[in-house]
Amino acid sequence: MEPALQDVYKEFARLGYSTELISDVDPHSNIPTHALLVNIENQRRFQYFVSPVSTPIPSFGGRRAQTAENYYRLEVFNLTGSEGYDLMGLSKQQIIDDVIDRYETHIAFLTVTSNADNPSLLTPPAPPVAEPALEESGNPEKH
Repeated sequence: MEPALQDVYKEFARLGYSTELISDVDPHSNIPTHALLVNIENQRRFQYFVSPVSTPIPSFGGRRAQTAENYYRLEVFNLTGSEGYDLMGLSKQQIIDDVIDRYETHIAFLTVTSNADNPSLLTPPAPPVAEPALEESGNPEKH
């Protein structure tokens, strides 16, 4: 998972986005966590945070695991909470695709909420900028 997030982080940075990739270890499970953050000027930042979540082992057909009652899922969290799915078993490209899909969904959310008549406590009223502005020299501008 980390190599996929590294690739996405590098591409966002290459395009001039203000971005961070933070790695840590979950204190309860000792499993690594990773957070990809993309700052969007005057908007809520994008967050793709992967963290282990302890989950009961499912029982199928009345069978239960003999050794443990829980296992860990690697769930994706945005700024409002869990997205409710597990990344285990996904390929590097599938994780990259998932990050990009979630980013595009976040931009769509910001666009819709900025066009709403009601003020939002979560999202400023300005529409998001899909890509960073380019300087006249053609180099991406850092935000």
